[in-house]
Amino acid sequence: MSCLTLRASNQTVDRGIFLVVIFLCVVSLNLASASKLLLVIFDGTGHYYAGHKDQIPAFKHLQDNGVWAKYMKPPFPTYTNPCHETLATGLYVESHGVTTNCKMSLSEPPPGLNYYPTYLDDEWWDKGGEPIWITAVKQGLKSGGHHYPGSYAKIGGRTATLRVPLIPETATTEVGWRSHVDSFMSWFTEQGLDFIAAYFPHPDDLSHIYGPWSEIVANETMSKVNRTIFYLLEKVKQSGLQDQLDIIITSDHGLAEVDTSITEDEAISVLKHVDASQLDYLYVMGTNAFIEPKPGQLMEVYRKLKGR
Repeated sequence: MSCLTLRASNQTVDRGIFLVVIFLCVVSLNLASASKLLLVIFDGTGHYYAGHKDQIPAFKHLQDNGVWAKYMKPPFPTYTNPCHETLATGLYVESHGVTTNCKMSLSEPPPGLNYYPTYLDDEWWDKGGEPIWITAVKQGLKSGGHHYPGSYAKIGGRTATLRVPLIPETATTEVGWRSHVDSFMSWFTEQGLDFIAAYFPHPDDLSHIYGPWSEIVANETMSKVNRTIFYLLEKVKQSGLQDQLDIIITSDHGLAEVDTSITEDEAISVLKHVDASQLDYLYVMGTNAFIEPKPGQLMEVYRKLKGR
């Protein structure tokens, strides 16, 4: 996962439509046996990859054996953490309050790209929304969050039954991904969990650097996603959970390439329209800017940004 930023060649921005795959391993006819649920996110997997099922046969397998949606529209802004919180709570960003990837405070400098501390900050996530893993715990079920943004936080005094935060040292190799699958699948088989939200940071991380259609992303990274999905399905079979586990595989947003040939004069800049002396705080993340006008300057700043 990456805080949105414009970088060198093949820069990208999050776009407003992404792929969602819903695969039901089995529709149980035994209503007396409660089903378990696994939510898996591959960050930045846009709907455009769905048209490449020859290169990503796992998607075709999911489509042939489950329920498939052509696309979904994420909330605004389309950053990783706001989108994940919307998926977990069912609330729009203005209601759940997680507005960006990194915790911001008027009393501190802009956070830049250091988003890992945000995953450990209860206050940033506990703003009134109730994630599904907390709802599960309140209903007497066992839930888990495996690297899923926000799932490590304490919400209303409660946490998921088991939780592992995303940290800089979290392995992103294919071997590491398989280890993650082994870990959260053991939560079902050994710890008796009923719901788990799991997260993988690719292809988003590399898409921001190289572009979503770069060789390293479209072929190498998506091939790793493909093999990881098949590995997960094999682990489900090995665990004997075919008749108990439903799986949802989806994403938070897609990405679109940005023309990096534009000049500084052509680029949109907040400070071309608003004087810095009118602001107490300015934090620009790609296509979005977070602004706090000085006292008494709100309407004047608003007027200038509206071009009036």
